[in-house]
Amino acid sequence: MRLHQIQKFLADSEELKQIVQLTKETDTFYLQKRNIPVTYNFLATYDFLSWKDRFDEQIKDRYESIHKDLLYTNKKQEFGIALKVFEEINDVLTKIGE
Repeated sequence: MRLHQIQKFLADSEELKQIVQLTKETDTFYLQKRNIPVTYNFLATYDFLSWKDRFDEQIKDRYESIHKDLLYTNKKQEFGIALKVFEEINDVLTKIGE
C-alpha cells in the first residue's frame, strides 16, 4: 500500500475497528486452541500509555542494536522514533475505542 492509501484506510474508522476486532478474536482463538498460556488480554484496549513503562533501558538497547543481526544494515534504529509510532498507533486506536 502507498502512504495515501494507508492514511485513507486509517481514516475509515469503521473498517479499521472491524479489522482490529477480527484480529483480536483470531489471536485469542489461536492461543486458546493451542493451550498457550496468556497473561495479556487480546480483547482489551491497546492503551499503550498503561504499558509504555515496560520499555526500559534494556529494551531500548536491544532495539537500537537490532540492525546488526536482524535488519542487516549499519543504520542504528532510533528508539525515540519507535516510541512515537507506538503513541501514534495509540491515538488512532483510542479514537475508535480500541
